[in-house]
Amino acid sequence: MKRDALNQLGIVVGIVLLFFLGEAGIRSIGRESEDGYYVRPSQVRRYINEDASLHIPFLDKLSKFWYVEGRPEIRNADYVRLTKVGAPVEHGVVVSNGVGDNTINDFEIVVKFRITPKNKHAKKAGRGPTWMGDGMAIVITPEKDFVNPSRYVSRYAKKQFDINSGGVLLGNTEMMGFPRNLPGLNLVIDTFQNSKSSRAMIPFLDIMINTSPREQYYDAATDGAASTAMKLTQTPIRLKRSVVQGDVTEIRIIYMESINTVKVDVKYAQEGDYWIELYQSRLPVPVPKNRRTGQRYIGIGGLTGELTQTVDVLSVDTSEFHLKDQDESSEDTYDYAKEVQLFLAQEFKQKVSLEEDEFQRWKIMKAQPNFASSDTSPASRPRKPRSLLRGGFCWLGKMMALGILIIALYLASVYIRVSAKHISKTQRRRRAQSMGLLPM
Repeated sequence: MKRDALNQLGIVVGIVLLFFLGEAGIRSIGRESEDGYYVRPSQVRRYINEDASLHIPFLDKLSKFWYVEGRPEIRNADYVRLTKVGAPVEHGVVVSNGVGDNTINDFEIVVKFRITPKNKHAKKAGRGPTWMGDGMAIVITPEKDFVNPSRYVSRYAKKQFDINSGGVLLGNTEMMGFPRNLPGLNLVIDTFQNSKSSRAMIPFLDIMINTSPREQYYDAATDGAASTAMKLTQTPIRLKRSVVQGDVTEIRIIYMESINTVKVDVKYAQEGDYWIELYQSRLPVPVPKNRRTGQRYIGIGGLTGELTQTVDVLSVDTSEFHLKDQDESSEDTYDYAKEVQLFLAQEFKQKVSLEEDEFQRWKIMKAQPNFASSDTSPASRPRKPRSLLRGGFCWLGKMMALGILIIALYLASVYIRVSAKHISKTQRRRRAQSMGLLPM
């Protein structure tokens, strides 16, 4: 009987241990790890898009996949020079031409460039680091046919372009080489302070979205302050002086159309090999696509005024994000949106939350641009998300833990009753023996 009691005690202890281990294991499936990022790997994968990339040798890529406008200088094994010191009132632009795959939805674009003044060692003069102008821009736009406006000779051709583009200004270069009302997501790096009333210290970055070229534009005369395009930041983003002192700089744009989120980072050569976040938020509207082709085109431009500078493009690397071994048609669901949130947390250490009702509103907005969303503030910061699996697994874990606990308590109570009865019977037998009585 003593051995049976020990066996029962071992069973109870084992059940209790299994209870605690099982609960911990179940919770670990849906919880966050110590560094704040989810344990289960995302099914989203990165795929390089060579058709929308630009790197050495430049001539091969430019001749097939890119338009060139202005007077850029191309060194096949070195750079694409959009503007240069000593060439005033000039511009240079490169724009992906739509050949190959330019249907980019969830993507990352990294632009490596170098801006060099006449004397890159020049000391601070006036209110800026040196006298130079005007700047450069990186655009993700639904329009590409504004390149080489001399193609539109007849009045009919110009009218047709105006209708198709929504009113883009042919021949205008005010937005650092691009038309000032070019639709799309536009990042303007300003290197000359045009307005004395401007509080921005150069160099600085403006991020804007233009969805209506007839009404929205970038205003160069006020350093972007009087722009009617939707500015995503209340004030310009200050950049380090090294950006205009001949150092190599990288700008990274991550846009996830599936969850309506954009992220802009910078990498300074002096700071080391890591990214510094400049901006991240949900967008008030989608970055527009070409209405006929569904494509988005990448552009980099530079502009000089009376003062000049050299702007070199060193590379453009474009990647897309898709579900592993899945057709892209499956990427219009909330399940995919959850995978993208998980991917951002793991790949870029960026937590973004998009609940299912918000996702449905976002889908309606993309299909019907005039739909009024209740969450259109560009300055709103994303809320901390819940774990993608935490809700379901925690509920299951609690139910299983409760069941195991009930069973363990029941077995413990049975063991205690049996043990108590056995002890009582043993004590009675010993008392009877001590009194010389026969055992009962």
